[in-house]
Amino acid sequence: MLPSGHRAELPRPDAALELSEGAQRVVRLIATLSPSQRMVMAWHMDGYSTEETAAHLKMRKAAVRQNLARARSALKEKLTRKGGA
Repeated sequence: MLPSGHRAELPRPDAALELSEGAQRVVRLIATLSPSQRMVMAWHMDGYSTEETAAHLKMRKAAVRQNLARARSALKEKLTRKGGA
């Protein structure tokens, strides 16, 4: 509960729309990654460590790190291209 006389700051409706469009763009770009890169990126985004991801996906830790680095690089390139994918 807010102190008397204070109002909660609500997000602008158009800000939510912008976020939604941005999120949709990122999802489309992630879908263009190789299956290994997509899996590793998903686990990373869910907060799993390299070790946990490697164990669950039955991959070497080095392979997880390499796939994550390649996925990040590909996403960065696609996001910085005019218009994206």
